[in-house]
This record gives sequence, C-alpha cells and structure tokens, in this order.
Amino acid sequence: MSINEIRELQKECLDHLDDYSLARRYSELLEKYLNDEKTTDEIISVIINGIDIDRASALFDYFESAQKSDIQDCWKKIKKNTVFKDNKKNASVKLLVGMIYMTLIKNENVIVICPGVFRSFINLINDDKKPIIASVYGPILVDYCFSELQKQYNKFPEWEDLKIAPQIVNSFIEIAIDIINKNDTLKDYYDLNKWLNKGKKIAADAIERERIEEQIPKSKIDDIKSILEHYTKVEKQFRDGVYREDKLQKDIVELNLQIEELNRQKNDLERQICELNGNMQEQQKSLVEAGKEIEERKAINDAFDALKKNDEGALLKDIANELKAEYRDFKASEADDMDIQLGEIYRVKIENIFKILDKKGIKVE
Repeated sequence: MSINEIRELQKECLDHLDDYSLARRYSELLEKYLNDEKTTDEIISVIINGIDIDRASALFDYFESAQKSDIQDCWKKIKKNTVFKDNKKNASVKLLVGMIYMTLIKNENVIVICPGVFRSFINLINDDKKPIIASVYGPILVDYCFSELQKQYNKFPEWEDLKIAPQIVNSFIEIAIDIINKNDTLKDYYDLNKWLNKGKKIAADAIERERIEEQIPKSKIDDIKSILEHYTKVEKQFRDGVYREDKLQKDIVELNLQIEELNRQKNDLERQICELNGNMQEQQKSLVEAGKEIEERKAINDAFDALKKNDEGALLKDIANELKAEYRDFKASEADDMDIQLGEIYRVKIENIFKILDKKGIKVE
C-alpha cells in the first residue's frame, strides 16, 4: 500500500463525505500505514487534509498503542509540518482539539505532549497575523471535544499532572467556560464545569505565586552550592595532586636508583668486554704464533722426512752394494745341484749377509 493510494481514496472520501463505508476504509488504510511505517511528514499532511473524513481517528488509534517516544516524535513533525502551519479550513484547530479531547479522557500517551498541544491551540487562535475568532473555534471545541464527553463523565486528569503553564491553562479555561455558557446543551455538564473551575483556581494560584516569586530576590543558595561544589572539586583535585606528586617523587627516587644500578652493570659489562677484547687479542696473537710454529715444525718435519728418505735410500743402496758379491755367487750357483759342499758355502754366504745387515744397523735375532 502506497501513500498515493491513500491520497486517491481521501479525494474520493472528500467528494462523498456522507459515505461512511468509504470513510471506514480510509481510516483502516491510514491506521495500517501508521502501524507499518509510523509517522512521516507526508502522512501527517494527509491526516490533516482528511480531518473532516475521520477526525484523525486513525492517528489517535495509533497513539493508543505507540511508544511515548514515537508520539513525541510525531508531535515534533506535526509542529514543523507546512499543512499544519497553513491551517486551511481550520484543519489544524480540529486536530489540536481532538488531541485535547484525548487528554480529557486521560489518554496517557497523549498527556505526554499535552503541554505543547494546549500551548499550540492558544497560540494558533491568538495568532497576531491571522487570529481565529470564537465563532470559528467555539463550534470546533464543542463538536470535537466537549460533546464527545458523557454528561456524567468525571474522570478528568489532575491539572497538576498535565504540567501545562498556568497562563495557558487560564486562557484555555476562559475560552472553554465562555463557550459552555453560550451553549445550552453543555450547561448541565456539571463535572466538566467543576473540573474547569478547579483548574482556573489552580492556574490563578500558580500565576499569583509566580507574581510573588518575581518580587523575591533570586535565591543565591544555588549559586553558593555551585561555588561550594566547585571548590570541593578544586580541593579534591589539589589533594589528589599532592598525593600524586608525592608518588611521582618516590617513583623518581626509585627510578634513579634503578638507573644507578643499570649504570653500574653497564660499567661492569664494559670492563668485561674490554677484558674479553684483551684476552681475544692475546689469544689471536697466540694463535698467530702457534700457526707460525706449526708452519716451522711442518717445514722441519718435511725437511726431516726428505732427509730421512734420502738417508734410507743411501742405506739401501749401500746394503745393495755390500750384497752384490754374495748375490753374484748366488746367481752363479743357482743352477748347480745342491750337495754338502754347496750347502756349506750357502751357510757361509747367509752368515755374511746377516753380518752385512747387522753392520748397517739391521739386527735380526
């Protein structure tokens, strides 16, 4: 359902104000829209333009179940609405009077916004540029509010609970009483008259109290309390500052001790590093010297090995020379048959070989 559909139905209803089935359908569509979408500037304009169709009953039904915060939001939008400000065909007066009626029957949700509603009603009919005369707003008050009440209705809200400014209360009651006095059908609404007269007295007392209060110099107690609270806070801040400063001083002392300890540790570490650097240099020198010594010893060993190899070669050569005569005799007799005489010769030869080896340092035992 769109708002344009509601507008189309509204146009049809305004052309046929006596068609109650159309009016009922229009009110149902409005109520459904409000329940689904809540209030918008557009729908408020539609409600005000269609006030003669359903007396804004859809809006008031919505107020019955809406949250107070939603109703306050709706009231803010109504006050800003251009259609409401224009008040064409006194539609805005009718809407406000309908809200006043909701207040009289103690609709708790509407009571939340009633101070603004009553003030807007008084300001609207007393507008400097475009005032509304009693012959216009009077019938609206009767039709949209007072005649809707039962003669014996006596459950009016307490004026103190409405929290309406006393000047606004006084203006509204004067208007209401004047209208009632001029309307024969309302003269026997005793409970309504009683409620209005009670409100008139309450408003008069409040206005008189304000007049007297204006003559009394403004109390300085609140100022003194404010000063006392200020200096109490200042004193607390000062005390807290003193304790905080003392703690900071202690923290500084502790930090300085920690810094001294850290510096001491730093100096120890630097000394250890120097010692380690010195030891490392000494060790590097030792390593260099050891390397040189190893190289020297290696050179000596190499020379010794070379010499040793040369000596061994010479020794073997010398042994070979010594054994040449024995070897020649062996070769000469190698093919001869072995007899006792040749065996004795070999025995002598072998003995000579061992002697040669012993002489050359090779002992065989």
